[in-house]
Amino acid sequence: MPRDISGKVTVVTGASSGNGRAIAKAFGEEGAPVVVADVVEDPREGGYEDESGMTTAEVIRERGGEATFVECDVTDRDQIRAAIETAVDEFGSFDVMVNNAGIFTRLVPTWETTQDEWNKTIAVNLTGVWNGCKESIDQFLEDETQGNIINIASGGGIVGLINEPAYTASKGGVVQLTKTVALDCADHKINVNAVAPGWISTSMTREYFEDEGIREDLEQSTPWPRLGRPEDVANACTFLAAPDSEFITGSVLAADGGFTAR
Repeated sequence: MPRDISGKVTVVTGASSGNGRAIAKAFGEEGAPVVVADVVEDPREGGYEDESGMTTAEVIRERGGEATFVECDVTDRDQIRAAIETAVDEFGSFDVMVNNAGIFTRLVPTWETTQDEWNKTIAVNLTGVWNGCKESIDQFLEDETQGNIINIASGGGIVGLINEPAYTASKGGVVQLTKTVALDCADHKINVNAVAPGWISTSMTREYFEDEGIREDLEQSTPWPRLGRPEDVANACTFLAAPDSEFITGSVLAADGGFTAR
C-alpha cells in the first residue's frame, strides 16, 4: 500500500532519538512537514541513530523534507499546544499527532519501585499521551478537519512484563485510552490508533541489548528471527496515517515480531 501522506503536517513527540526520530524521518521522507518535539534537540547518547551528529530536523531537511524543532515536555499541556501552533504557523495546518515520548525506568520488582519512579513514568508515558490527545482533538475540531492521532504504546501494555510495574501500567493505560478516544472521536472522523512495539534497539534498551544473557531472553521471547528496529515502528505509523487506512480506528497495531502473539 502506498503511503500517500505527502503534505500531512505532523507533530512527533520524543522525536530527537530512537523510535521518535525514526518516525519523524519516515514522515519527512514521505513528504510530510514535521514538527520535531522533544525536551532536547540533539540525539541522546547511547542510541543506534545514523547521522548521530545531526538533529532529527537537520536530517529531514538535508534529505529534502520540511522540519522544525520545538522544545516540548509532554507533561505540560501548554508546551504541546505550542508545538501544534508551530505546525499551523509554519506549515499552514495540523493533520497528524504521534504521541511517542516515553521513558523507561529500572528493571526492579514492584516492591523496589519508588513512588517517584511510578509518578514520573505515569506522568510522561500516560498523562503525556492524554495531553497530546486533548490538544490535538481541540485543534482538529476547531479546524473541522479529519485528523489522525497515533499513540505509541508497547507490547508491555498488552502482556505483563516482569520487573516493570510502572512502565506496563502506563502503556496499558495508553492502549485503553486509545480505544476510548477513538470511540469518542469516530463521529468527527478523527482516527485514533496505537502502535505497540516489541523489543526495539534504542538508547532506552541498549543496556539490555548488549547484555548477552538478557539479549538471549529477548530473542527467545520474539518469534521473528531478529529483534526490532525503530524503522519497524515508523513503518507502522506511516501506514496508519495513510488515507487508505481511514477505516482503521481504535486499533492497536503490534510491531513486535510476534512477541504478544504467544
